[in-house]
Amino acid sequence: MRAVLHCVRLRLRLCELRVLQDDIEAELRCTASAGISQNIMLARMATRMAKPNGQYYLKPGDVLGFLANEAVRNLPGVGWSIGGRLKEMGVITCAQLRELSKASLQAEFGDKTGATLHDFCRGIDTRPLKENEIRKSISVEITWGVRFADMPQVEQFLRNLTEEVVKRLTSEDRKGRKVSLKVKVRKPGAKSSMKHLGHGPCDDKNKTHLFHAFTDSVDDIAAACIAMFQSMGVPALEVRGVGISIHQLTLPGQEPGPDARGTSKPLTSFYTSRSATHGEASTAAMSAITSGPRGLANAMDAPTIPAVSLEAWQIPVGAQVRITCDRYWEIVKKVMGGCRCSLMSHVRGL
Repeated sequence: MRAVLHCVRLRLRLCELRVLQDDIEAELRCTASAGISQNIMLARMATRMAKPNGQYYLKPGDVLGFLANEAVRNLPGVGWSIGGRLKEMGVITCAQLRELSKASLQAEFGDKTGATLHDFCRGIDTRPLKENEIRKSISVEITWGVRFADMPQVEQFLRNLTEEVVKRLTSEDRKGRKVSLKVKVRKPGAKSSMKHLGHGPCDDKNKTHLFHAFTDSVDDIAAACIAMFQSMGVPALEVRGVGISIHQLTLPGQEPGPDARGTSKPLTSFYTSRSATHGEASTAAMSAITSGPRGLANAMDAPTIPAVSLEAWQIPVGAQVRITCDRYWEIVKKVMGGCRCSLMSHVRGL
């Protein structure tokens, strides 16, 4: 779970930010880390230095040095595909990426992606922080620990995932008219994922169903998702991730006319019993999430980077503060109800 605070007219001291972190821990029973810098991208990078349960301020004068030895794969938006192509070009770090001109990056990756890579490796991010936008879709996606033995397990998973997305839909007093199903399918010949029970190299398959009227019916949405999955012809053994999105939403509190067109579950509840082989993988996945004080991060043996000590200096006006919850499992159970945490909220009331 991430919470981003844009300090435009506020001047916060770190001790005041600590109060916010303590409030998150008290309500969600998980610690939170805060990264602070001059834009969204740098605040996100700084958060990695703040873990666990700390704060890190990346000063403007330290940006180029901080990014120099950072792997390009750590930049937002650089995944398997772009990272692999950069590696083939001999680019591993941000310092190496800076040696390439903007024109050459745009020729290789396109105008938008090339310009973004050119800017990000220099700590430049001009994206504004958007607040109070009306949601255009509500979704849930799980891409870790997904392993099935047969079709009945897939159908039960889709049913349970539908119940979760409908719960989020009704919690915001919305209905939707379109449902999209996204399935991650293991690439042919792909090796085991670098991350234990991760999805690894995959191909994404997507299908969309349009209802005759706005709905928040679990039965209708689940039936549509199961039918879409069956039409994809994907073997259950090859599935590595599933996502359901509801689009074309009514406005909050709006009740569409008759002729109109147009508390979360924990991860374990999405799984049914498996065969011995797949049951062992599922048990390992659940154990990895729930074990240790840092949950999933512990299971992946993530290095602990010392955070800066708490000081009484002020966060500059215009700085971006990114807060990330450290204990994955607790936030999954309390807020997300799924394996992929992607909730973005804006902090207020300070």
